[in-house]
Amino acid sequence: MFSHSQIKALLPHRHPMLLVDRITDLQKWTEVTGTKTVSGTEACYAEVADNADARDYAYPCSLILESFGQVGGVLVNLKRTESKRPEDTIMLASGVTAFHFFGEVYPGDTMEHRLVLTKDLDDFAVLSGEMRVNGRKLAEAEAMIVAYREAGVIRFGSHV
Repeated sequence: MFSHSQIKALLPHRHPMLLVDRITDLQKWTEVTGTKTVSGTEACYAEVADNADARDYAYPCSLILESFGQVGGVLVNLKRTESKRPEDTIMLASGVTAFHFFGEVYPGDTMEHRLVLTKDLDDFAVLSGEMRVNGRKLAEAEAMIVAYREAGVIRFGSHV
């Protein structure tokens, strides 16, 4: 099991966008399982009215996908660190294929993300996997592609 500080050492994300609570299983270089428990106090619920319907608390699909990707990021970043690949790179989500949702997540639910590393090259990696909540399949992804780019060549904001 990975502690929260170990997860933070492998991912650049911080509150409120660090969406991995725990790594529960890691098969070196090949597979990872991690969890994210959804809380009713998360920022995505800040504008939900007090008299809102329970369905208004469905966790956003974009954050489910982000959490899934971050668990995969722990695996590929750990592999890159241990295999002494360049440290001055940023991992970017490049694409997802055949991502299917089969249900919703609500405050109090714990998502379990299971990913397999299917390809790992110097400048990109491909992962696949599924998410479960209370034993039921929530979503699956045929492939999530992440790319690695030099930190110095990435520009953020409106710089041209």
